[in-house]
Amino acid sequence: VTAQWVLGYCLEFGTEFAAGLSEDKTEALMWYRSAADQGHADGHCTLEWCYERGLGVAKDPARAVELYWKSAEQGHAGGQFNLGWCFENGEGAAKDLNHAAQLYTDQGSVSSSGALSEGAEQGHAGGQLGLCFSR
Repeated sequence: VTAQWVLGYCLEFGTEFAAGLSEDKTEALMWYRSAADQGHADGHCTLEWCYERGLGVAKDPARAVELYWKSAEQGHAGGQFNLGWCFENGEGAAKDLNHAAQLYTDQGSVSSSGALSEGAEQGHAGGQLGLCFSR
């Protein structure tokens, strides 16, 4: 599954990361989706980024938020941070600065199943920065 995600990444950026490989965002999206469908947290996080930015797929911020929830629930620091960004900026979800701060600092949880691993504690720079501003 990780190999599928890596192949998607290489296809997204082409020769920048894989000599001789042409950039193909549509095929990259296919591999990201395949990894995400198998529960790969990086696959979810990257797929949601594609939906948020319209890379290889029509831009759909609401769909991106749905996928950010999935990676955040898996404890993915990037997914948790990106979900916080969506709430902070009202992108794909209603603007909610308090909820964004909770996601940045993990003072709450993103699901009823329990709290997430804190993005800041996982070494995610955005989570650490959010922690600084929430105090």
